[in-house]
Amino acid sequence: MYIIESEDLVKKYGKVVALDNVTLKIKRGIFGLLGPNGAGKTSFMRIIVGLSKKTSGRVEVLGMDPWKEGEKVRRKVGFMPEKPAFPPHLTGRRILELITRLRGYELSKSLELADVLGLRRRIDSPIGGYSAGMRSRLAFCISLVGDPDLLVLDEPVANLDPLGRIRLLSILRERSKDGCSVVIATHSLRDVEDLLDSAAFIHRGRILDSGDIGDLMRRYMGYQPEEKVTDIERLYMGVMHEKAHDLDEI
Repeated sequence: MYIIESEDLVKKYGKVVALDNVTLKIKRGIFGLLGPNGAGKTSFMRIIVGLSKKTSGRVEVLGMDPWKEGEKVRRKVGFMPEKPAFPPHLTGRRILELITRLRGYELSKSLELADVLGLRRRIDSPIGGYSAGMRSRLAFCISLVGDPDLLVLDEPVANLDPLGRIRLLSILRERSKDGCSVVIATHSLRDVEDLLDSAAFIHRGRILDSGDIGDLMRRYMGYQPEEKVTDIERLYMGVMHEKAHDLDEI
């Protein structure tokens, strides 16, 4: 069973096509949706968690339609948006109290996780005084409330300092070993290089290629960039060099 399947998925905002016939089959494990800013990553993530309605096509998450069965999907899926927003007058603790109570989850578990992520000093302070990185840490804590079967994370490390990134990625590895699947949308390639089991590359709303990381490496690692890069950066550049050229000519 695939955790996510999409077929000819289209999302338009007026005349702007954000997703152009996206067909994907995502297996269990840790999956990366990789591409530049504006490629359509956030549009895809919002559709699969039921926050945005597709224009056309088909999409299923854990065997359910995320728009028609949004409440069921959100019971099993934890979501971290790229730019989390909270009521500024509430404290981090109060937000966690409300979310854990709503989902029937132990507050103590979320507070322990907040401590691991370095939120202890500010957990009782109003969120309006939090930095972007601290809001991201809190959003990550919230995504894990209820021990979801699937985590959907949109640019999860973008606002984090090096220690915050290390801790978040370590938690993802642990959760994956425990059976939680993860979908990460990011352009921060180096941060996820040793994390991903599979990936898809998206550019201008279209999927250029997808598959297991090992298979993708074998297909594209012959590309030799002039710059000194990591393996996943070379893979990304190889895919873009071979597959994105025709799109850029349109």
